[in-house]
Amino acid sequence: TAEALDGGGFRLSRAETLESALTLHDDSFRSPAEWELEASSRDPRRYQMKHYQTGKYLTLTGLTDDPAAAAIITLYPEEGCAQFPELSLDATGAPTKTKWDDGDLYGIAEVHSHMMSNFGFGGGGTFHGSPFHRLGVQHALPDCSPWHGVEGRKDIVGFFYDGDTSSLDVNALAPILTTGEAPTFNHLTAGYPDFTAWPNAWRYSTHQTMYYRWIVRAYLSGLRLLVQHATGNSVLCDLVTGINSQQALYSCNDMVSVDRQIEETRNLERYIDAQSGGPGKGWFRVVDSPAKAREVIAAGKMAVVLGIEISNVFDCFLTPREGFDVCTEQNVQAKIDRYRDMGVRVIFPVHKFDNAFTAGDGSGGIIELGNFINSGHYSDLVQDCPGISTA
Repeated sequence: TAEALDGGGFRLSRAETLESALTLHDDSFRSPAEWELEASSRDPRRYQMKHYQTGKYLTLTGLTDDPAAAAIITLYPEEGCAQFPELSLDATGAPTKTKWDDGDLYGIAEVHSHMMSNFGFGGGGTFHGSPFHRLGVQHALPDCSPWHGVEGRKDIVGFFYDGDTSSLDVNALAPILTTGEAPTFNHLTAGYPDFTAWPNAWRYSTHQTMYYRWIVRAYLSGLRLLVQHATGNSVLCDLVTGINSQQALYSCNDMVSVDRQIEETRNLERYIDAQSGGPGKGWFRVVDSPAKAREVIAAGKMAVVLGIEISNVFDCFLTPREGFDVCTEQNVQAKIDRYRDMGVRVIFPVHKFDNAFTAGDGSGGIIELGNFINSGHYSDLVQDCPGISTA
């Protein structure tokens, strides 16, 4: 780490504990223990080191703002280095067939996924676990008790959502709103390396199931197309932060969550590239056209399509809100263009709650309560049109 000294200069020392933005509840935090390896400004065949937290460069005597004054570093092969903690694959090889002789592609498609949900809901602990972390699996998939509490009791969203969502017990909700936690045992909390209960998407929906090493296993099994939908829920985020059950790292606003998840998907692509030899060499490739997807798949890699599935898409609320423009054809088109420029190719006009585009999906329980908070009314459920069954 680089500790700033009074009167200028820095003291370099070893960090006793590796903290992160999530552990400190500070989205602006950058680990002082990290250094970025760059091509040297004076010798492109060798390297220089940039301190991640301060942005300064390592010299033979300390740190500098001037990259031209950075120390020139040469890397040599070495054995017996400390092992970086990581999940094993328990799998080898790769599918050999990705393209038939007639040009048709071969592989498995996952057309609906939410691997970046931890960056939704204000980026706090509502959804626990990340698909990757700069500091490794210990920070990506730790025990969830610092956020979900002892016995998972502060996992309010999971407590209701994983239970009976067809009805809402107001008597059960009232004490939770007062205390900020469930009244009884909710779930086991252990993460890496024990994983005593989660990941389990069917029983513990507020926990990560798409860590990138698990996706590698699917990729090795033939997964060649994955649609990654940015998601979240501003109402649930406001609820759990309002009762002090969780803390948010940034705004609960739906589109803030969307922007962050798009950014982090690109970061995951770069993270995998870095492990695969450099930019463009990884197996995880974000694509923006069918032609590019075919090219990636034919090369034996996995094409990733960016999508959006969130309740108040483009901030188009059913009930107008202070500080937000009412959506019109013109500003909606402008927002579509903006997200297309960001690489988004799939958009759901509605998710769970009623919005300015259409009605929600009519879920009951805690979701129905959220719909009331979001739009000002309960869902308007209607019968099927004559001769047209929607069931």
